[in-house]
Amino acid sequence: MMMLACLAWAQHDNVRDYITVQMVPNHSDWTYRLGETVEIEFSVRKSYCAVPNMEVSCEWGPELRTPEKTWTQATGNNGIVKLKL
Repeated sequence: MMMLACLAWAQHDNVRDYITVQMVPNHSDWTYRLGETVEIEFSVRKSYCAVPNMEVSCEWGPELRTPEKTWTQATGNNGIVKLKL
């Protein structure tokens, strides 16, 4: 019985409850021409599994200034949300 409890504890120790947010642009080099539409896909995961209905908020503008635009949207059932700028 003691051996079984130790194995269960050791396996649980490998699982992490980190939430990761991955940002993927539609251009792999992040280079865009003036006036070109930028599409960014956000993927939200917890322990490598998609997190549905997670609210993602973004702000963009000059650093240390009031943001020029703000955006908030919930992820779908697949844990992904797309942003077009």
